[in-house]
Amino acid sequence: MDLNYLDMKIINQNSFIICVYNDKDKKNILIKKILDYYDLEYGIFYPISVRNILHYQERTMNKSTSYIIIDFHNVKDESLYDLINSRKKNKLLIIFVIHISEKINSILISKADYIFMFKETEQDNIKKIYNKYGFICKTFIDFQKLLENNIMIDNNTKSENLYDFVYIYK
Repeated sequence: MDLNYLDMKIINQNSFIICVYNDKDKKNILIKKILDYYDLEYGIFYPISVRNILHYQERTMNKSTSYIIIDFHNVKDESLYDLINSRKKNKLLIIFVIHISEKINSILISKADYIFMFKETEQDNIKKIYNKYGFICKTFIDFQKLLENNIMIDNNTKSENLYDFVYIYK
């Protein structure tokens, strides 16, 4: 597939991003690239609850944008949706990291502005990812071809043309 390459300019600074990973090193490199682009300090914050996130956010409000990296295992309450819905008002970049083997709520996927996935060659892993995110392709074969690259899905794009909302990134 001849997809467009990702230009970080299209990623809104007050976004909700899902990072689906199998390799922690690749995940950390991607997060660092995003934060570097917006000139935000790199540091992973693992909240016990969304209340802790809000407290953290209050302490960092002197910055134009705050960011929070949430590991899937550390989400303990349902107010995550409130946090996601208030991200633009509160100038908050949320990066939600989830391993390919974890189950994720389809509502959470639909609320994401962007979904990042890494190149994957192992058939079992591709099937796991396809079961959650395969909605972007008509067939498993098409999805498998997509995952020959690192990709980003722009959930804000209303087009049904794959070339308008899926990007390759390095």
